[in-house]
Amino acid sequence: AITDLLLANQSNTVAFDLGGVRLVPSGMLGLLASLRQLDGLAPTVQVFNPSKDVQEVLQITKLNTLIEVHEA
Repeated sequence: AITDLLLANQSNTVAFDLGGVRLVPSGMLGLLASLRQLDGLAPTVQVFNPSKDVQEVLQITKLNTLIEVHEA
């Protein structure tokens, strides 16, 4: 559904507020990474307010190099 929305609206940025989220399932991490590879779009993917645990996972998997991490 997320990819359909991005493609339908030609969005160039997608952001997720992870405030209060302690863990992110691996499938969601895969989705976040794959969003950067949408044909013709390659949107910027942003996450806001990730917990220390989520930040650590993003660093270990090097997804923090594909996903912008922000504290709000």
